[in-house]
Amino acid sequence: MKNLNYLILGLSLSFFVTEKLPANSVGQSLPNIIFFLADDIGWADPGRYHEYYSGEKAKVPTPNLDRLCDEGMMFLDAQLPAALCAPNRFCIMTGNYTQRSRPWGTWNRTASSAFHFGNAKDDRIKNPHQTVGTALQKKGYKAAYFGKMHFGGDFFDPSGTIMRDLPNDQLDQIDFSKRFQNGLLDHGFDYTFVTPDGIQGPLYAYFENDLYVPISNFASEVNGVDVSGNSVLRSFSKGHRVGNGEMIQAGYGDSEFDTSEHGPILSHFAQEFMEKHVSNDPESPFLLYYATPAIHVPLTPSVEGIEASGHSQIGPRADFVYDLDTQLGLLLDKLKDLGIENNTLIIFTSDNGGAISGGQAQIASGQDPNGPLRGKKMSIYEGGHRVPMIWKWGNGTQKGSIIPPNTKCEHLVSVMDWVASVIDLAGGKVAADQHYDSISILPLLFSDEPDELDPLRNFHFYSVGDYRGVRMDDGQGNWFYKRTNVDGKIELFNLMEDLEQIENLVEGYASIEEMPEEHPQKNRIQLMENWFNAHKTTAGPRTATALDYSDRNTEGSNQRIISANFTEYSGDAQRINDGEIFGIKELGTVTDGWVNLHKTDQATELTNNLNEKTNVSLSIKHPNNWATGNLAFNNTPIRSGIDDYTGTNSPTSVTFMGLNATFPDGYKAIVYVGGFLGNRGTSISDGNSTFYYQTPASPTAPVTFVKTTRVTDSGDGTAPEAHYAIFGADESPLLTDSITFTIDTLYGGGSFIGGVQIIGESVPGEPIKTLIPVPVEEPRIEINNESGSILISDLYSGASYELQESTPLGNQWSVLELIESPQERQITISNDFLEQNAFYRILYPEKILKLNLPKSPQ
Repeated sequence: MKNLNYLILGLSLSFFVTEKLPANSVGQSLPNIIFFLADDIGWADPGRYHEYYSGEKAKVPTPNLDRLCDEGMMFLDAQLPAALCAPNRFCIMTGNYTQRSRPWGTWNRTASSAFHFGNAKDDRIKNPHQTVGTALQKKGYKAAYFGKMHFGGDFFDPSGTIMRDLPNDQLDQIDFSKRFQNGLLDHGFDYTFVTPDGIQGPLYAYFENDLYVPISNFASEVNGVDVSGNSVLRSFSKGHRVGNGEMIQAGYGDSEFDTSEHGPILSHFAQEFMEKHVSNDPESPFLLYYATPAIHVPLTPSVEGIEASGHSQIGPRADFVYDLDTQLGLLLDKLKDLGIENNTLIIFTSDNGGAISGGQAQIASGQDPNGPLRGKKMSIYEGGHRVPMIWKWGNGTQKGSIIPPNTKCEHLVSVMDWVASVIDLAGGKVAADQHYDSISILPLLFSDEPDELDPLRNFHFYSVGDYRGVRMDDGQGNWFYKRTNVDGKIELFNLMEDLEQIENLVEGYASIEEMPEEHPQKNRIQLMENWFNAHKTTAGPRTATALDYSDRNTEGSNQRIISANFTEYSGDAQRINDGEIFGIKELGTVTDGWVNLHKTDQATELTNNLNEKTNVSLSIKHPNNWATGNLAFNNTPIRSGIDDYTGTNSPTSVTFMGLNATFPDGYKAIVYVGGFLGNRGTSISDGNSTFYYQTPASPTAPVTFVKTTRVTDSGDGTAPEAHYAIFGADESPLLTDSITFTIDTLYGGGSFIGGVQIIGESVPGEPIKTLIPVPVEEPRIEINNESGSILISDLYSGASYELQESTPLGNQWSVLELIESPQERQITISNDFLEQNAFYRILYPEKILKLNLPKSPQ
């Protein structure tokens, strides 16, 4: 990795040398971001994607998308939760699965805001779903949005009353002189130029900063827009044509609204925004969210300004793809003209799988929009939700790019992951109740070989019409599970071997319950079902968290431990108090995060070792009382507990509930057991596995804790001495949502359950965020012989630089000055020992984002 550059400057000769040195520090200069969201583009519409899977030259011309692929990173397995635009647009904007708001999406332009919808309309008004714009505004970004919405909003009638859920034939009740509210201007964007429903439906009008702007007001400024006169508001019937455009729904809007002109219009205002931003606010980075309506029906590619109609010679759909590609090219050209191309992060993707309407000629030419994938837009299968996603940052060369050029990544990612990634990049914070399902993929983006890294995401949720599904990658396969629904069957495919989803590995079964226990896929599909049930609700736990790049977490994990200690008395001898730790070191469960329960029959929202509340609760059943065992076990869970005696009719038990929501990948449990010295045999069971032990002889400190492995009762009271039993294992975790541990004294004195630890890869709480700043300029060195000083310029605050000297060049370099977090762009360093044969160099971060990142967030 090229992590650190240095400049060398001699008094009699100046020259530059690039070396590979380890990076120890970073600089600061956040990139501009363009997020280009296409409408209905398929996985194999971009030329490079088609060529990747088919090995044949693309038929649809996409020169600008091809350039992005050549100069950036192609994600080959980028997923979306739904297969339609409205639900996915919420997910892409917020980093949340569909079920966090309206699961079916916000279709009506006068519906209440999607950002206010949780379990019901407006129940998140006081704490709305945060958009990526809001998150980046907090880090100094200026955010602008262009194009199609599908987020709802508050439109008013002349009296100021909110018009809610209006049908198409009543949209004339809206007062177009009033700014609509709870649009994107109120949710994280400084500037907006939008069409509420794109070109597919009303309102057929453009809104600048959420206020209607007549097309005739700006038509003369935009190349490719023709008007017949001044704009007026009017009703349209289905099929009405304006210019080269068409209304495919009846509705209301601007009389000059031509669906074929959206590309020239949106790209014009987007370019204008960039020009004004660079001129008026050059110190702030910008987010430009460009949501083109192309290539949604009506298939009306531009005729003027962007000359797309007829260009491909393989039908209107392919022409529209070229139109979209040209819009992208106009933005890229403007970046270059403004001199900001190299420090602008560009992301391209689609809002769902490819629609094929009007694509017959394209398909006949040999380029299917979805390639080999089964299904299309609106399908639960791969063609409905696997989309192209491309990231580019840099000048397209290996040395001048932060994201390695011409790189491909086959790991499972989600389009939603862009939200956490750019927040992570900007040094932002992801709150516990925001961006629930988005994970930062920066390690993949900054790796020359991303597929050599461990995957960052192993699960994905799907909601398509009446169907639900789960994706799980476990190292043995990339599994797609379609749950049973109206078709009355379950399906499981291994995408690693069957990308076309031809072979259903659970053919013939309508449910998991019907599958025999010995079926090779039953445990796997049950795990996927458990994960689905844990995350299917609006208020379900987080499914992902952004990565933490701080040193203290590089060797950490997502493992969480819930530890419950059952005490007879409230005194210190029975409790594990704050500052005291206990656990099995070899199992990694030593923690101070114990919950002490004193004669408590039930408890809810148990906290874990990081003091995070969980969904786990417990209840205790004990026919007798609580007991205290041998005093040598003070401050341990085997000091006391809920007891059981020989002959007790009802054994003692403790039940944990709500485990799947906290441990979606499964868990294991350590049950600490104790008893009186007269005990000669006890069983501890979870209903499936049973272990036997007897209370150890009077111990002396330090105690070496022993695990019981005896699974049969000898019948003579000779069970081995032991302190704990383990249920479940890393390779075969427990998967049930609840589990009951029952203790039964068989021989001699009483015994008890003293404590339980539940361990597993868990849904984390609020993540820790760490700034990852980005320098983009080389520092400069100038030597003033008269003053005996060195001027270093083009520095970035937050970076650390090292000025070194060699006398003469070729000798060992020595550190002359450390420059840490300079407050000015340039500094002067005096050196009374400047000599003619001395050479100086400054070490600085080149690709500072290519850190020595851990291979996995775990």
